[in-house]
Amino acid sequence: MKNLLKLAALTAVISAFVSCSNDDDFDNTIVTGTQAALDQACLDWKTARANWENSEAFLFGAADVYSIDPHTDTWPVAANDLAQVLRDENAMGNLDNFIKTANSGILGYHGLEYVLFRQGQPCKIDQITNLEYKYICAVAKDLYNATATLEAAWDSHETNAERQRIAKDYVATHLAIDDEGNQEGTLAGFQNFGKAFKTPGTGDWATALEATLEIISGCQDIIGEVGDSKIGLPYTGEDATYIESPYAYNSITDFYDNIVSCKNALYGSMGATAPNEKSIIYFCKNAGNTTLANQAN
Repeated sequence: MKNLLKLAALTAVISAFVSCSNDDDFDNTIVTGTQAALDQACLDWKTARANWENSEAFLFGAADVYSIDPHTDTWPVAANDLAQVLRDENAMGNLDNFIKTANSGILGYHGLEYVLFRQGQPCKIDQITNLEYKYICAVAKDLYNATATLEAAWDSHETNAERQRIAKDYVATHLAIDDEGNQEGTLAGFQNFGKAFKTPGTGDWATALEATLEIISGCQDIIGEVGDSKIGLPYTGEDATYIESPYAYNSITDFYDNIVSCKNALYGSMGATAPNEKSIIYFCKNAGNTTLANQAN
């Protein structure tokens, strides 16, 4: 929910910080607007980014099945491809549809980052062109829709009809993405992962043990990714360009938030300072098993 609110703010700020030209000629003009509004968009990006990275241990279920994670958080950004798109007015003639099926390496958080930041600081307002502005408006909207879909898919009570509508449209119009970033056909129909997780045997998890192990596996996966890939590849020199957030200089914060995401998953809620009574850690401490209790401390 925090990320939905912050992405809504980001979308609104981006949409408001300029007034674009309507010239029919090739639109490479510079936008007009305030630097303060652009600076705020960058702050909102960092907050939304933190909320996302704080949930990375929970990238199973909807984030995986609907390819939400690769669609919104593929990196390193495909800088050459994105630079070409940002200069191609024809490619951006129907941005909303283009983004639904575009190369994931030019979308999401890092597509926005590429335009909004320069060397760790907000870009200067007079450096952003109309085409870039139009692009980030569309990407921010798509990012909001992806996050709304994720929230709706885990809401076991289906409390928000608008997010349910967004989610069903999202899975009907976006494409599946494989582990290599390649598109591989349509997405599966919308389903409620929250209900399935709470009632094993009705969905992807046959037993409560399977659901529990999924949480633990999610933590193991992101810890491995941070150590082996996010830090390991550039540190060892195997791939010096494998930097997660190079334009915002946000990578170290990303790594920290990824580890915090494991704490959130194991403690049972975002920002928890102690395990809640329904969490894995609470169970381990109070199951009457000395070995489990010692390992949980």
